[in-house]
Amino acid sequence: MAEYPNGLIKTQTAGQTWTGDVSIDNVRRTFGIGDKVAELAPQESIFFSYLSKIGKKPIDETVWKPLEYRNQWQRRNFSFMVEAATSATGDESVDEAETAGLKIWCDYNKMGQQDSAKQYAPIFLVPGQILRLNGVAYKFEGAASDVSYYTESATDHEIASTLAAASTTDKGYAKIPLAKIVKVEDFSTAYTGTADEVLKGQVIGSQWAEASGAPDGFRDELTNVEFFSQIFKTAVPLMSGSTMATKYRGYANEWKRIYAEHLKAHKMDLEHAFLFGYGKYNTQDERTSWGAIPFIENKGGKRYKLDFTAGSSVDGANGVYDYEGDFTYDGLTNVMDDFMSYESGNSGQKLCLTSRKVINQLHKMGSGGFLDKSLSGNLKDVFSANLDVKTSSFMPIDVTSISTSWGSMNFVAHPLMRHDMEDKAVCIDLSNVSLRPLAGNGISRDTFVETNVQENDIDGRKDMIITEAGLEVLLPETHAVIDFHTSS
Repeated sequence: MAEYPNGLIKTQTAGQTWTGDVSIDNVRRTFGIGDKVAELAPQESIFFSYLSKIGKKPIDETVWKPLEYRNQWQRRNFSFMVEAATSATGDESVDEAETAGLKIWCDYNKMGQQDSAKQYAPIFLVPGQILRLNGVAYKFEGAASDVSYYTESATDHEIASTLAAASTTDKGYAKIPLAKIVKVEDFSTAYTGTADEVLKGQVIGSQWAEASGAPDGFRDELTNVEFFSQIFKTAVPLMSGSTMATKYRGYANEWKRIYAEHLKAHKMDLEHAFLFGYGKYNTQDERTSWGAIPFIENKGGKRYKLDFTAGSSVDGANGVYDYEGDFTYDGLTNVMDDFMSYESGNSGQKLCLTSRKVINQLHKMGSGGFLDKSLSGNLKDVFSANLDVKTSSFMPIDVTSISTSWGSMNFVAHPLMRHDMEDKAVCIDLSNVSLRPLAGNGISRDTFVETNVQENDIDGRKDMIITEAGLEVLLPETHAVIDFHTSS
């Protein structure tokens, strides 16, 4: 550390940034260790270690709202049916009579968020498009004014004043007069079909005459979510000068031993928070970071239930779960089919943090074990299960990988997935999560040590470890929580 003739020195703050001159009598220092703390026993803080290696992105604000982008140009699929004309009934809940038309809806909203339990009006329908309706090509002719947007409840049908009003409700849809949907084969035969028969379709292009004008357009909307940085503090307790100068039998330097233990404790605080924390900002300027599991469970992530007992579950959504089934290779394939589609922003690789109980179940070969239930006694199919054990490239841990054409689910036994969490697995797409330490104006609040925080007249030393950071989880539908169950 450089000295200057005027009795001042250059000092260092968190993030290795030289900040200026302070008195040589000032013994308080700060040392940035943000790039090193994750290397302390990484097998104990698996999630934090992964984030520190591949997902650290500093942020310069304590509360931030990243924009999520879910593109819709590549799918534009929908459901449709012919809806017969209805007349006004005098009921105040019915605004007006409805003409017969082609009713069209999709299971994702204008932001691209998918929910199979809801209907949304399609934002992508514009005149000039070619629609494949039940396997046959039709053209949507006419003008934008030919599309009417509706909301629907159990008792009424109301025309929406805007697309937004129709596309954010449980039952939003668009309706186009049947005369405006003509077969591409002759451009004159209007679509006919059985009323109330639900079929599938999608946009397959557009068709325009030479020297024609510009068509109408549509745009994807961006969504934002709110995240918070959390201040973590761990004090290395006061130790007297005498104790620090004493050489002991077990650990000669007691100060270093205690220091190492508190660094690990601080790191485990981060691991706990980024797995289990509930994001909150209260009026006392206290912020709590979101943890992966509560965020996934509360903000639109996938939920699955798999049963350890063969033949005990019925496939299909029930309650909060997107899928229920047995804990077999086929059951996991159904899970992967449901939430590992490319168009939803998935990378194809999931880090699945779970308990030793679940890992044991994966490797059991006896009656009722994962392999036994998956193969049903056909040993010739053992290789089709594609269950592989490998070592992580980031840390000394074993990974049980199950691969299909959808990608791989990489199961890792995590020491914190115990007690009330032993029957869960959190499946994280690492491409959509980030560790966001606070860093701005030349100051980094990534993990650092502030020395000598004791009172000036104390014959001893007390240090403090500080981190200000938060977890960012984007596209919650690319992550999942699996609940495991044992039937009695």
